[in-house]
Amino acid sequence: MRTPQTQRSPAATGLRDRTHSTSAPHRSTAAEQLLGLLEGVIKTGNGWCARCPAHGGKSASLAITEGDDGTLLHCFAGCQVHDVLAAVGLQVGDLFV
Repeated sequence: MRTPQTQRSPAATGLRDRTHSTSAPHRSTAAEQLLGLLEGVIKTGNGWCARCPAHGGKSASLAITEGDDGTLLHCFAGCQVHDVLAAVGLQVGDLFV
């Protein structure tokens, strides 16, 4: 006599049901969240430049780059990362979403 086999869900087998799959909502990266709060954003070869909100300059002196572990910031006018983030209401931990 044969025992009936139980049907396992796609999640239990590690497979996805392609016929009923829904695309997951896009989760914004830390860089995308930050870029939405900055002015004068310009796409560069490996990231972006924007006006630094900490010192209010008119040129794009803030470099933003997405790294493997988070978002990197550098203000060429010398502003500290904490000051840049505070000016847009963020904290350092927000760079590592």
